[in-house]
Amino acid sequence: MSDIVVHSLSKAYDGKPVLQNVSLRFPGGRVSCLMAPSGTGKTTLLRILAGLTPADSGSVEGLEALQVGMVFQENRLLPQFSALDNVRLVCPHLSRSALTEAFAAMGLTDAMDKKARDLSGGMARRVALLRALLSDADVLLLDEPFGGLDKKTRKAVAKACKDLLRGRTCILVTHDPKEPALMDAKVLTL
Repeated sequence: MSDIVVHSLSKAYDGKPVLQNVSLRFPGGRVSCLMAPSGTGKTTLLRILAGLTPADSGSVEGLEALQVGMVFQENRLLPQFSALDNVRLVCPHLSRSALTEAFAAMGLTDAMDKKARDLSGGMARRVALLRALLSDADVLLLDEPFGGLDKKTRKAVAKACKDLLRGRTCILVTHDPKEPALMDAKVLTL
């Protein structure tokens, strides 16, 4: 898989620069962790990579013809659907037993049939992650993916994430210095 290369990317909102002349290389087939303090444009960069926000200038190479999946800071689950049905939206081809195994890896066995609106914050976060990880996306963009998870759960979820990535390119955004090690990620700073 090709590297994702960001060339001199800039973005401003209402004349206020958020990203200024950013150039980065994310290795293909690996997990990269983009670290920076809050408010420095990490989410904006992910939104540009996902094609949700246009850059003011600069370019991105390596995403052409690739399917990109994203986990936003908010979970964006359909509240009236069960956790299982939220995940099935992106992988209708997977069997119930395969999905049960994936839910178990995330510590969510008892949550499969609960409505998303009835899940705790940590459960909802894991369902959102699982939905992205089970998709056919070639590249996964994860914005603060372990937010709201306690230390023990975070470690188990990171292991499940690494297993489910299956050599795909993943860009993880965080300001927590412990998270790159959990994902064996290459650290890049913004």
